[in-house]
Amino acid sequence: MFGSFQQSQLRIEIAATSDEIARCLLYPAQLQEWLWPQHFAGAPEKLVAGAQFTSYFGPLVLRHHVTTAETTYLRSLLAESIDGFHEWYWGDGWVQSRLEGVSLLPLKLVQSLSLMRLQSRFSEAKPTGESRESGSESGSESGSESGSGSASESGSESGSKSAQTPSETPQNSQNPDSAIDHHPDSPEDIDPNTTP
Repeated sequence: MFGSFQQSQLRIEIAATSDEIARCLLYPAQLQEWLWPQHFAGAPEKLVAGAQFTSYFGPLVLRHHVTTAETTYLRSLLAESIDGFHEWYWGDGWVQSRLEGVSLLPLKLVQSLSLMRLQSRFSEAKPTGESRESGSESGSESGSESGSGSASESGSESGSKSAQTPSETPQNSQNPDSAIDHHPDSPEDIDPNTTP
C-alpha cells in the first residue's frame, strides 16, 4: 500500500441523542445519506460484527470489515484506499471518531468533513421542530387572548346593560297617596267656621 501512515482523532458536539446517532452509523441506508456522494455495495441492512461491504467515492474504492458493532461503538478494518481501521464512539450530544492507516489521502481532512456532514444533518432538522413549537405557542397565546378579550367585552357589555336598567324605569312615578283626588265637598275639607 502506497502512502504515509496517518492518524486522527476528533470529537464533536452534536444535537442528537445516542439512539439517533446509532441509526446514522449502524444502518448503511442512513449512513449513505450524509456521506453522499459516497455509496455502498453489498452492505447489510444493519452493520453487525463480521459484515463486509465496499464503498465507492468516484474512482476510490474502500473495503470495510466490521469487527465490532454495539449500541455506542463501531469498529471496522479498512483496505484498498486506506489500509488501517476506523472507530466510532458516541453518546447523547457527542460523537468521537478515530482513524488510523496508510493512505495517499489526507485522512484528517476526510475525517473532519465527514463529522461536519453528520453534525449538519441534525442541525438542519432542528429549526423545523422549533418553528412548529413557536407556531403552537403563538396559536395558544392568540386563542387565550381572544378568549379573554371576548370574555371581558361580554362582561363589560352585560355590566353596562345592567347599569342602564334602573334608568329605564319611569322617573315620573308618584307616591300612591298623591294619586288620591281630594274633593272639596268631603267633610275633611269643610271649614267649621264657614257658614253655609
